[in-house]
Amino acid sequence: MNILFLTHLYPGYKGQPRTEATYALHAFCKEWVTMGHKVLVLRQWNLFPFPFSLFAKGKRQKAHGFEDTFELSGVTLIRIPVIRFPRNPIPLNNKDKLLDSVKQVLNDMSFVPDVIIKHGLMNWFITPSIKKIFQVPLVQGLHNSDITTIAVHRKYGIIKEMLNEADMLAFRSPKIKKAFQRLEPKLALDKTSILALSGIEEKLIVSMKKIRIDYPIKIVTACQLISRKNIDILLKAVSGLKDNHVELIIIGDGPKRKALEKLTMNLGLNKQTVFMGKQPREIVIQKMREANIFVMVSSSETFGLVYLEAMASGCITIGTKGEGIDGIIQNGVNGFLVAPRNMDRLSSTLKNIIHQSREDQQIIVNNSIMTAKHNTSYKCALQYIRQVEGIVNNR
Repeated sequence: MNILFLTHLYPGYKGQPRTEATYALHAFCKEWVTMGHKVLVLRQWNLFPFPFSLFAKGKRQKAHGFEDTFELSGVTLIRIPVIRFPRNPIPLNNKDKLLDSVKQVLNDMSFVPDVIIKHGLMNWFITPSIKKIFQVPLVQGLHNSDITTIAVHRKYGIIKEMLNEADMLAFRSPKIKKAFQRLEPKLALDKTSILALSGIEEKLIVSMKKIRIDYPIKIVTACQLISRKNIDILLKAVSGLKDNHVELIIIGDGPKRKALEKLTMNLGLNKQTVFMGKQPREIVIQKMREANIFVMVSSSETFGLVYLEAMASGCITIGTKGEGIDGIIQNGVNGFLVAPRNMDRLSSTLKNIIHQSREDQQIIVNNSIMTAKHNTSYKCALQYIRQVEGIVNNR
């Protein structure tokens, strides 16, 4: 099957750091290529007119040029420049010229799609025209940011057109699907919908991890140090566990680091807390495997592969109730769920885990590893594309 993948949620150049771009969608495309499908990614590359081009993001994008073709893990990617103002979803490009450039690219690549998969509403507004040319089904992937787009930008008729043109809606988490059902109940009923969940590499899953009862108990978190990650809540919760000989390892960096280090001192946690800063992925996985508990109680999290990585590493994992991982983590079965800013609940959950019997802890760990095995990137990509094949074959 020939898959035309349209998005702006993708690396825009080789080696683009994960702090700038998500690789979650690339994981789908990479697996589809290994399954024998042909995948062509058109990555909308937003460029800002003067004077916005002088800002940091504008400078960075301009520095990497305009149109470009490169390959990532066997996936062919073509970067298409689109001129627009920041925070305004409508591009300044002439629609017909932009469509002609896409047609030229597909013609040069001798690529005739069987299906169009588009992720993100705030990009590729010419998708309905592309669909009309090739007469193929359109799958619209929806993320957390798209729910905000639908709620705020309904005045743009193009948003409604995008949703109406879609033959299938692919939600990146159960939470996103529920939010869409509240915002667009009629469309939610009319459209075929699926869950397009991300998975982890199978090699990250430990075969078995025996619970250790040696002290100190090691708690780890790994994320950008920004407000919505709620690391301050984690620090306050851990401050009530001093008598339990707890060590807290914080991996990541960001604008809140200095404030969090000051809070650590004020809470008297400086001797048992380590700020490791940004670390390569291998070190993050190593620290997870050495830890007993992983905690990340973020606000507004689409899914969060880091939770699955922690579960695959044998950590007892605490995630956010009502966010993307809710449904994968079942509270008390393969991990725990806590509201993002509920410090008392997080503190009591940590105490309960620490005071559980070794047997009960081991059951949670075993269940979490089994969950990771059911959510590998290959299995998630296979489930996604099989459902897409259904609408292609039935057209």
